[in-house]
Amino acid sequence: MRAFFAIPMPHAQREELARAQARLSFLAGVAWVRPENFHLTLAFLGDVDEAMLGVARRALVQAPCPEGQARLTGLSAFPSLSAARVLFAGVEGGEDWLRVTARYLQLECGCRGESFVPHVTIGRVRVGAEVDALAASSVVGSLGDTAFPLSPIVLYQSRRDEKGPRYEELARKE
Repeated sequence: MRAFFAIPMPHAQREELARAQARLSFLAGVAWVRPENFHLTLAFLGDVDEAMLGVARRALVQAPCPEGQARLTGLSAFPSLSAARVLFAGVEGGEDWLRVTARYLQLECGCRGESFVPHVTIGRVRVGAEVDALAASSVVGSLGDTAFPLSPIVLYQSRRDEKGPRYEELARKE
């Protein structure tokens, strides 16, 4: 099974992100994330077995306590706006805590030390499709000014069904 640590998006932010997706419905070739799956990933573990899940649960218990608040910013893309593969909403606020916590979870679980960019994925560009992410970012504009708490931290497992990925909570830290 695939697993990851994340902060789930509260209802107000899920609605705002879903409205952004609706404004971008003209984009062909994008697989949109279901609103119930919106989250801020802290560490992606990949395929794990039961032993690694035990390590992940212990790491979550020992992780720094969630603190602070953040806000969604405008739309951007990985690896860049001109070569978009992933469309995301940026996250502003609590960056220091987010980076420290993400790095701690990565190290404890033996993950690659990827550079951490706080974000919430809203869509993935399908192979072979091209998306003008710069134009898309101007269509979306600002994503509201409502702060959300940087908690809880949740350990999720990801399973695919006919509608795409489905996330199941395995453990949480408030």
